[in-house]
Amino acid sequence: MPRSRGLVGPAGPLAVLFVLVASISPSATSHEGGFCVEPVSLKAKAEKKVAALEAKFSKNEVKTSALAADLTDAEADLVDAEAALAAAEALPEGTPEEKKAKKKAVAAAEEEVGKLEKRIAKLGKKIAKKEKKHVSLVTKILKVDPSRFFTFEPEPEGPSPFDPPWADVAPTTVIGFEHDDSLSNAQNGELLRQTILGLSPGDRLEIGDGTYSISNHFTAPLVGTSTAPIFVVAAEGASPRITRPNAYENVMNVGTTTPGSAQYLAFRGLEFEGGSMGIRIYGGSNVWIDRCEIHHTEDAGLTANTVDTDHLYLTRNHIHHTSGYGEGMYLGANGGAVTMRDSIVARNHIHDTGSTGGQGDGIEVKQGSHSNWIVENCIHDTHYPCLIAYGTFGNPVNVIERNVLIGSDDNTLQVQGEAIVRNNLIIDGAVGFYSHDHQDQTKDLQFVHNTILNSKIATTMKSWFNRTGMVFANNVVYSENAASIVFVGGAAGVTVTGNVVHGLPYLTPVDGYTVGEGLGDFFHASWDGDRFIVRPREGSAIVGAAAAEWAVAEDVTGASRAGPLAAGCAQPLPSDDAE
Repeated sequence: MPRSRGLVGPAGPLAVLFVLVASISPSATSHEGGFCVEPVSLKAKAEKKVAALEAKFSKNEVKTSALAADLTDAEADLVDAEAALAAAEALPEGTPEEKKAKKKAVAAAEEEVGKLEKRIAKLGKKIAKKEKKHVSLVTKILKVDPSRFFTFEPEPEGPSPFDPPWADVAPTTVIGFEHDDSLSNAQNGELLRQTILGLSPGDRLEIGDGTYSISNHFTAPLVGTSTAPIFVVAAEGASPRITRPNAYENVMNVGTTTPGSAQYLAFRGLEFEGGSMGIRIYGGSNVWIDRCEIHHTEDAGLTANTVDTDHLYLTRNHIHHTSGYGEGMYLGANGGAVTMRDSIVARNHIHDTGSTGGQGDGIEVKQGSHSNWIVENCIHDTHYPCLIAYGTFGNPVNVIERNVLIGSDDNTLQVQGEAIVRNNLIIDGAVGFYSHDHQDQTKDLQFVHNTILNSKIATTMKSWFNRTGMVFANNVVYSENAASIVFVGGAAGVTVTGNVVHGLPYLTPVDGYTVGEGLGDFFHASWDGDRFIVRPREGSAIVGAAAAEWAVAEDVTGASRAGPLAAGCAQPLPSDDAE
């Protein structure tokens, strides 16, 4: 497996937050392509301010670590003090002298316990203050120079385009469920299972902190309505963990093999660990899995491959360390036997899939699945492709855009056809982008405004020649040691225009591309994905190379494309004199 890059996951309000990756460190400004080499005063000022903020960030981290160590010591001392108090309270008091001695010992022990409790509370407040400062410093750094860190911005306030239209429907009944510490985790798990199975339309179940171990078969065939959906969520500030002690079954099944057996149903903010699969969706329509963590499964993390599904909303989840075949998400089935349609797969962080072998795609969208939006996912360090999509069997296309895909033992991105693939960042794989006939023909595929960096072959397109609707436009396609663009069989009938390459194309038309210089064309990028600020530098071949007829209005960050139209997924920074 490729080594982990330490990308920050979506446990909070962000699905993919690429802050502090090869950036908050003294060396972050010293690599080629960084702002430090640009002789521009505005950038120099920004760099100086960022450096000062980074120094504060590091100092704050050191202080936070010291406080955390003090807190650990104080908590250990409290355990000893409470033991001393218990011993004092157990002293004999048969005589006046013994009674007096006991009273004195108890008072001294209580005083020590009280002091330590106050110290622990004080340290906790100090740590919380430092953590708040930590977030503030990161925010300030991004505001000074957001282009230094390739990041998806926090979602704006208000309705999200990734959420179901019933997301904000108020519940009719709110049910609290707290972990009972007098019971075992297995007993708590069984009580939680029964409570979930008893929910009705309009119910909102809020689950408190704790581990809930479920060993019985757990299938939730819950049906809400658009005006009375069912929500199963973490209570405010809580992180409930649902586990299965073995891999004989999935942690949770949603719906049954009957179509429509799970509708208008949401699971949000929950952790699922273990089992064969984490979550398996059966006959689901309008099912929302949001901000959940799914990990250390024996098979795939989240699947919808047994019964046709539609209007799934799979958003902001963190899926990692799967095993066996081990896909992060397995959506639809081979040959179109089962399909997913009209669904949104957005802002998920998926990594370390197929950890013990097997396959291990990040997201796999099977043949016949259609009309889906796969957007703004961060997928890295996978065994099979970070993202693979087949065709739609002539149904409306899938849209695959603004994803960041880094590090695969296989192809980083693989798409058969019947898709619009745009504004994706693709780095480090056996092949960067691979496309060929698979379970149907390659056809009707637009591959536009993507950036590919790979030490090996950057792209391989088989069976593209003389197929309908094939477009390869406005891409940046860079290979360190091999060919950039390979059309096996040639590119007759393919629209090839506005691309920039590094590494000579092979079996490619002599026009449709210009030649770039390599990594120096970017602010801060590397072939292995450790650095991936791929905004092009002014003066590079990338800027102004794109064909206007295939331009996409926004880039991978959501910023509007303006000025000289650059190829690839990211626009250059605004002019240096813009305040």
